[in-house]
Amino acid sequence: MAQADFTRISSNIAALNTLNSLRNINTKLGKAQLRLATGKRINQASDDPAGLTIALKMNSRKEGLGAALGNIGDAKNMLSVAESGLTQMNDILTEMKAKATAAASDTLGTDERAAISAQLKSLAQQINDIVSETTWNDDALLGGSVSKSLQTGAGSTDTTVWTLSRNHSATELEVATSSGNAVIASLATSSTSFAATSTLPSGAGAATVFTGLATLDSGNYKFKILDKAVGATTGKATSQTDLLTVAGVGGLTQSAGGADELDSGFYQIKFIRNTATTTISYAIYDQSGGVVAAANSAQVAAGVVTLLGDTDADLGIKLTGVVEGSIASGSSIYVEYIKQNEAKAGLYEVVGSTETAVQIDANGTDDSSTFGVNDSNSFFYGAAGATFDTGRGIEVKLGSFASITANSYTSFSYTEANDLTVSLVDSDDATAYMEKVDTALSNVTSSLNDIGSLVARLDKKEEAVGIAQVNTEAAYNRIMNADMALEQVEASKYMILQQTAVAMLAQSNMAPQGILSLFR
Repeated sequence: MAQADFTRISSNIAALNTLNSLRNINTKLGKAQLRLATGKRINQASDDPAGLTIALKMNSRKEGLGAALGNIGDAKNMLSVAESGLTQMNDILTEMKAKATAAASDTLGTDERAAISAQLKSLAQQINDIVSETTWNDDALLGGSVSKSLQTGAGSTDTTVWTLSRNHSATELEVATSSGNAVIASLATSSTSFAATSTLPSGAGAATVFTGLATLDSGNYKFKILDKAVGATTGKATSQTDLLTVAGVGGLTQSAGGADELDSGFYQIKFIRNTATTTISYAIYDQSGGVVAAANSAQVAAGVVTLLGDTDADLGIKLTGVVEGSIASGSSIYVEYIKQNEAKAGLYEVVGSTETAVQIDANGTDDSSTFGVNDSNSFFYGAAGATFDTGRGIEVKLGSFASITANSYTSFSYTEANDLTVSLVDSDDATAYMEKVDTALSNVTSSLNDIGSLVARLDKKEEAVGIAQVNTEAAYNRIMNADMALEQVEASKYMILQQTAVAMLAQSNMAPQGILSLFR
């Protein structure tokens, strides 16, 4: 450092030295105060370039370890979901083992084993429900396709793999069998009323007029012929006898249908006017309330009125025993008409000796209040020799008209797609089923063991990652963050030095004035 020479006053060396020292003190004081204000030892790269590089890497690792801890927690939750499903499955299999054990005893009869089989089927379906419902982010956990890489560390290679290749469905555990696809068994015609080609539709049948109906449930069914037309060229008209009989009309019969022949269905014949002459007036309504035919002056010939359509062609119905002047205006007759060459058939589910009509018309309604028709959407009309799509996944082909016989039927059994079956016919079946349940229990227990072992491993991994995160945070803190006590001491020191430097600068500026004494 240059020394001051009071005899040379062109430069105030002492003051300049003091000023330079003051500047250094101000810089150091500012740095200490900034560290105290931010809490960081390194506030810019120039404070400690090497330390900043190390600290940033440690900070990145610390954040990665924090995310890994979250991943481990999520993984354990996912495994808990899978474990819960397997635990429920184990409980169900235990119950199934008890039922199979009971069925293995010859103290039970056929009906009792059938009841146990039905319960086992229900439990097997519940196992399948558990498989489909045990999911994590839409991924099935028990379906045998699990292979997940779990990021459990800060490094790209710090992963833990979970695989569960065993499918836990009831069929894979072999505690039930599945049909795979919808099938009809034993569709053998019991009469010639039905053709042997009745079958499942090969695709969306063009003939179907029904929508929104599900396929049949698994079970036993029959097609039954309920009624038929009088002939291949003559329809059949039947009065609904449970409704009001119109005075002045003795009855009705059928005639050979012409171009205006009614379609098969239910109709209301409403009399509008009756005169004492040889004519009557009427209108015919279908089930939806639409007028299908009307006549203002229908001729009565020897007590008979032939009902005609818009083109004056025969509708297929005759009124007989008509008494002129005795028919009250506004009175009605309700009629079912089966068109020529057609038959009326129904689809029924059979449980024991009970037959229940199956809905086949999505648009059908119960018209019993007006037309005397109970559940008119449970049967259909079909032409002889034609194939009819029931709308329930079954097509029916009727036989020739001559072969169709009222009350004849054909039976079949139906199995839904993916429906489960458990059959314990005798004690040998039950004993074999017990062994299958034991194997299934072993497989489920093995999967539970795998999951438990992985969760235990993740517990240790979580502990290790947590410790690593703390240690990394400590190392980062030591490099990056300020020692507040030390910086406070440094700031106090530099504040004092700042004050003394200012005082010395003032004295340094006064010292050169001593040279003036030489001029006295």
